[in-house]
Amino acid sequence: MSRSPRILWTICVLAASWAYAVTLSGGGVIHLGPLSVSSQSARNPLLVAVVCGLLGWAVSLRPGATPPPRRGVRYAMALLALVIGLNLLLQVQPSPPEGVNACLFDLPLRGGFHFFLNCDSPEFLGLAGDPSLVFTHPFRESRPLSFVLPYLVAQPLRLLPTFELLPVNPPHQTAFIAFVVMNLVQMLVALLCFTWAFEAGTGRRGGIELLFSLVMLSANDITKLFMWTPHVQIMNLTVPCVAMYVCFRLLVRGSPLTVRQAVLLGLGLGLCFMTYGAFAIPVICAAAIQLFVYRRWLPAIGVACVALVPSLLWIAFVVAYAGVFHSHEVEVYREFVWMGDCVRAGWDACVPMATKNLLSFFNAAAPILVIPAIGVCLSRACREIWAPAETPAPPTARALWQAAALTFVVSVLFFAAMGFYVPRLVWPLVPPLLMMIAIDWQALREAQPIVGSLPARVAVAAVCIAHVLILASRYGPYY
Repeated sequence: MSRSPRILWTICVLAASWAYAVTLSGGGVIHLGPLSVSSQSARNPLLVAVVCGLLGWAVSLRPGATPPPRRGVRYAMALLALVIGLNLLLQVQPSPPEGVNACLFDLPLRGGFHFFLNCDSPEFLGLAGDPSLVFTHPFRESRPLSFVLPYLVAQPLRLLPTFELLPVNPPHQTAFIAFVVMNLVQMLVALLCFTWAFEAGTGRRGGIELLFSLVMLSANDITKLFMWTPHVQIMNLTVPCVAMYVCFRLLVRGSPLTVRQAVLLGLGLGLCFMTYGAFAIPVICAAAIQLFVYRRWLPAIGVACVALVPSLLWIAFVVAYAGVFHSHEVEVYREFVWMGDCVRAGWDACVPMATKNLLSFFNAAAPILVIPAIGVCLSRACREIWAPAETPAPPTARALWQAAALTFVVSVLFFAAMGFYVPRLVWPLVPPLLMMIAIDWQALREAQPIVGSLPARVAVAAVCIAHVLILASRYGPYY
């Protein structure tokens, strides 16, 4: 490895250490003879750490076609550092302007940082502190693992002392830390699944196209508002990455699932479904592959039915214990059941209702998807023009593209049928588009060495840095 990445990473570590020291001490002045060095905010050293880290990563990439080893602990730690560094820098965002009706509480921190607590977060904290409250405050009753898992994670954290730096009072600090830990783990799972699927599918070590995708997944409107907040919205990025990885593995295995495998996969996804409803997407994808690719009914039905078992058992327990089961999503937002309401209302009332919902879905999705969709079109056009058609592609590349396309199509159908449309819920559509862009980008890089050259890598790193800085400099979006 050349000296440049080592120098950049050394500066990154030193700057991050400086930012950490300033955060703990509150800053101060250091006198070095006639010179004095002052630092009252962790913002500038953190910015230096992020810039040097991304540039060092970009410079260290090798454009060769070496088959990748299985990414392990070292790579996972690098991803974790990427997620933490980027999303700490995003907390330098300004406060909302006066008059904005946002579902959050703004708590300014020292050094220009802000902490935004979503208006749903106090409820999550309360349930994670005492899960039995769900029977008297049943807003999250349909997704019990969304607060039971943080409750379990928080138990050993009770041994920790009280932290004055945390923006949450001591009674809820352990639950708050548990949610943050779970958010970081969810992001790590998402990035690892994206990397594993991409490198296994292309048969190549990920280059600058993978780094670009990882930065876009790690720093965006979802992570900006929900990474440090007790909530489940980070799963909007985890679900599609897991779905693509599952679809890819199911496609490249070349055979349908056995009954045992179908039961285990359905059970695992069913437990995830009790945490966040969008985990129905990988369930639908897995069942569709068994049915339409392998022409096997039994594993398709097995995955789908077993995935429902944990939720059905939970509903039965709640009804036996409390007498009634509440689904806030159904009762308030009529999610999915609106289609039944539509049919019962008759043709004349159903058509306007369905049209209104589809337009609402389009209006919520368009601002989020327009740039990734343009990226897909441009990357495909560039590949067709500058990448020779006779360039051999590994047999798994087609399966990877199919996995991304299937995840995207199922996600579109799932969210279009939901009946409740806000921009943050559309984000599961973004990772499949990023995967499509990365696949074409890598093929173009293999055909045109200039695309993977050092100046090109530095330019892409600069685009990533600009993306993060723009995201951090503007307020919101608050939804």
